Amino acid sequence: MKVYHSTASEIIGYRKFRKQPWLTDETLQVLEDKATARKRHDISERKRLQGVFRAKAKEDRERYYNNLADEWKKVYFITIFVQPMQLYAT
Repeated sequence: MKVYHSTASEIIGYRKFRKQPWLTDETLQVLEDKATARKRHDISERKRLQGVFRAKAKEDRERYYNNLADEWKKVYFITIFVQPMQLYAT
């Protein structure tokens, strides 16, 4: 079992759990940079990165929810219009 686990972790790697699925890798990188700035006690860099993070997170969240809404519009259209037409066509 240990061999399987070590081989899988080397080949596949680990997947980070995201509490907020809308955050992109780029935004998470800004968050990590902010954490390193905090560890270095660089207050001005940390505050700058906090602003960058907030802006990117807002854009990511809007993009995520807009994509979800677009997907649901497609599902709704297919369910309401396309499937009944297919039933009448047969």
